[in-house]
Amino acid sequence: MLHWSVATPVDLTKWPALSAYFSRLRERPAIAKALGEERVLYMEELTRHKAA
Repeated sequence: MLHWSVATPVDLTKWPALSAYFSRLRERPAIAKALGEERVLYMEELTRHKAA
């Protein structure tokens, strides 16, 4: 859910503790891998929407 802030107007900097927590999460290897895989799927979805 926190990663959704990348594609929405939600600005996590308004919540410094939450922003710091998310930054620490992204440093974890398994989370970084999952976010990378999710980004590929998200980009494919954007491409499909643009084509429609």
